[in-house]
Amino acid sequence: MLVVIVALMATGVYLLCFTQAGAQLRHNPKLFHADVQSWAAAHRVLAPAIVIGLYVVLTISMLPVWWVQVLAGAAFGLAWGVAWSLVGATLGAILTFHLARWLAADFFHGKIESKMARLRALDEKLSHNGFLVVMVARLIHVLPFGPSYYMFGLTTMTAADVAIGTALGYVPTCLLLVRTGTGLHHQHNGRFYLSLLAIQGTLLLPVLLRYLAPNLFKKVGLE
Repeated sequence: MLVVIVALMATGVYLLCFTQAGAQLRHNPKLFHADVQSWAAAHRVLAPAIVIGLYVVLTISMLPVWWVQVLAGAAFGLAWGVAWSLVGATLGAILTFHLARWLAADFFHGKIESKMARLRALDEKLSHNGFLVVMVARLIHVLPFGPSYYMFGLTTMTAADVAIGTALGYVPTCLLLVRTGTGLHHQHNGRFYLSLLAIQGTLLLPVLLRYLAPNLFKKVGLE
């Protein structure tokens, strides 16, 4: 993993500092934006595959993924940029979750958690509320993207919790960063921020209800 991380970081530095595309990005970002957009239009299958692949590799490697969303905005525009970013983020999350479970879950549950009552209680609580835990982590940015899924893989929450929580909770972040990549400045766009706050509030509402009105969840068979 360390070798992969170092190789990816070295590749990023090389592309940014020692290639023509990197120089263009540093000195003329508008022209770079136009080139990326035209290249993506000419490679309608390869371009989304690259975005999704970057998400998977960066999530597994625990490296930052925010710039992929900006790149997706430059390549595909707002709607498709958000769509491909969500696909990549969800797929990367699921694969990292399963990798963590395959690598260390048995050891964690057998050697560590079994000896610590507080960890067992926390694991049980997280697992019963897995979808909400993942969604909140994405909405309020408590945990870094990649490392959080290694942590979730050590719990007994399900892959469905991870997938749904990521796909929903990542929407506001995607909208913000993908729109940045499209070149549409939102610094002074009040409607855009109000829309983000409305989406964020709507997604956080089930979390508030879960703890303020737990009986509502019990009525529909959820603990």
